[in-house]
Amino acid sequence: MADIEKITHIGLVPAELINDLRQIIDSARSHVAATANYELTAMYWNIGNRINRDMLNNERAEYGKQIVSQVATELQQEYGKGFEERTIRRMMQFAQMFPDFQIVSPLVSKLSWTHFLIVMPLKDALQREFYLTMAATERWSCTCVGWRNTRCNRAKKRRLDCYSVRKEVTNKSVCCN
Repeated sequence: MADIEKITHIGLVPAELINDLRQIIDSARSHVAATANYELTAMYWNIGNRINRDMLNNERAEYGKQIVSQVATELQQEYGKGFEERTIRRMMQFAQMFPDFQIVSPLVSKLSWTHFLIVMPLKDALQREFYLTMAATERWSCTCVGWRNTRCNRAKKRRLDCYSVRKEVTNKSVCCN
């Protein structure tokens, strides 16, 4: 055991071995992060969908506020922070904006919950789809996606205009509502 430590400390471990080990570690960490992001975002969609569909019948009933508040209280007691009423409402909005999980699933596997939160305030479904698609394909960070109102937006706006024209020409459906 002491011999191995000496070899490591004096630099006799081949650089190739260390590089291979780094790649294994980095790959595993990346995979774990992607899996965790997917599962969390899918969970949020499922929670929002379940409340929208089963409890509120996809309508905003008067008792809806009470239900959301009670759900938030119950979940917070059992699971702690992260299930505040505001967060539950965002989950519901997420499921409402993207009603078919099979369509949004490929994006969920590539993007974080924060990406979705950033584009949810956008009124235009095509704009939401554009930013999410570009974030997934071009690996845009949340910060870059959030730059809707900065200089970075001009180039993205031109791409969005081209994207809109292409969508009209190909007559594909938009995945967002």
